[in-house]
Amino acid sequence: MNIEDIQTTQGLTDFIQNSPTAFHAVHQIAGILAQSGYDELPESAPWVIEEGGKYFVTRNGSSLIAFRYPKEPQTLPPFMIVASHSDSPSFKIKANPEMKGNGYVKLNVEKYGGMLMYPWFDRPLSVAGRVVVKDKKCISDKAGGRESGYFNDPFPCNPYGPKSQ
Repeated sequence: MNIEDIQTTQGLTDFIQNSPTAFHAVHQIAGILAQSGYDELPESAPWVIEEGGKYFVTRNGSSLIAFRYPKEPQTLPPFMIVASHSDSPSFKIKANPEMKGNGYVKLNVEKYGGMLMYPWFDRPLSVAGRVVVKDKKCISDKAGGRESGYFNDPFPCNPYGPKSQ
């Protein structure tokens, strides 16, 4: 591998490490695009798009669309799209999740996306995502998460999984 390949691989690894959720990934991509000269367009207002412009728009903090309008549009195909899917199988914490009993506090979760269950429970898990906060003036949201795992399943599953999976 040459130095460019190593740098590309390290950049991808850093991006993945810093993107435990779609909210984190969108935030990182928006920053990269802004540093690369892209302008953010507000979804709720009319857009002013100019030839040679580079733009992006986000929705709900969890999805992003970026595009360029070339200076000479007639030299390129009239419409091009590149897309990516930024969420993945995970456990989502339910509303009012706290369950207490037998000396433990548990969080009630639901699975999201197609997943194999058994690989999740023999390792520490952490919480990451978006937190919605209401204060006296407004409701706001922030992406957050933990660097290292701090939840464990007290009853680890068979690492090879049940025969049904």
